[in-house]
Amino acid sequence: MKVGLVQIFHALAALEDPTGITVLVTSDEELGSPSSRGLIEREARGARAALVTEASAGGALKISRKGVSRYRLTVRGHAAHAGLEPERGINATVELAHQVLAITRFADPAAGTTVTPTVCSGGTTTDTVPEHAGLRCDVRATTRAEQWTRRSGHCARSWPVPPSRSAAARTGHRSTSRRRPGSTPPRRPSRSGSGCRR
Repeated sequence: MKVGLVQIFHALAALEDPTGITVLVTSDEELGSPSSRGLIEREARGARAALVTEASAGGALKISRKGVSRYRLTVRGHAAHAGLEPERGINATVELAHQVLAITRFADPAAGTTVTPTVCSGGTTTDTVPEHAGLRCDVRATTRAEQWTRRSGHCARSWPVPPSRSAAARTGHRSTSRRRPGSTPPRRPSRSGSGCRR
């Protein structure tokens, strides 16, 4: 990113007249731009083009960015003693493992869509069947429709396994959209968990 800043000011110094060019630098992009989003949208509405000087694959010039949605999947099972009566429990971590494998299949490399399970957690002690487990997932796509396909596909198909003694799963999501200047602003993301529950 620092190299990108150097490139910006080096290019500006080579121009005879930089009038009309806006340099926008933010520090919260990795978090989804929670504080700078409004500023970015205001500047984008008045721009004819935008160049992103962050490093890119193959050194190509960036003229657009993917949108990102971040999901949280929570699995609730049933606790039991791991040594005395594990059969009386429902292992949330085992169910989460099934969900991780299912989620990875929702990626679409041909469309440039990535679906990446990232942070996982489960259980409380080593001698207890885990009652709770959780996962965070990063989804990136080029269009809002593609983002929705990934989300609805997971909710429709990722039912707990096995069906006879299953855990309950719930997902929540937060999305941000990175778009070309002049395009329709995205809807504000919902902050509430959205149901994907059996």
